[in-house]
Amino acid sequence: MTRRVGKAKKTVGDIVAERLQTGSSNGSGGTENRITRLEVEFEYVRKDLDEIKSDTRGILVKLASVPTSNKLFGYTATVAALAVAIIGVLSYVGKLG
Repeated sequence: MTRRVGKAKKTVGDIVAERLQTGSSNGSGGTENRITRLEVEFEYVRKDLDEIKSDTRGILVKLASVPTSNKLFGYTATVAALAVAIIGVLSYVGKLG
């Protein structure tokens, strides 16, 4: 990968190679500290993913109760048919009287 990072214009590959050699991002070692930090950060990511999953389930439940376009078309057709029927009945009653 040739993407440049920061003011030093190092490639991502250069940064990865440097961190593998030194064991840290600042050159002072501390691989164990970095691993611990990554584990803690992973726990936060995991909690966020669980929250996203929960929110998605809630959205899907709400979405299931929203009428589809077919249902809306059916409702509209029913109302139109009732209106035509009422107009027909009223015109028929008007002719009788």
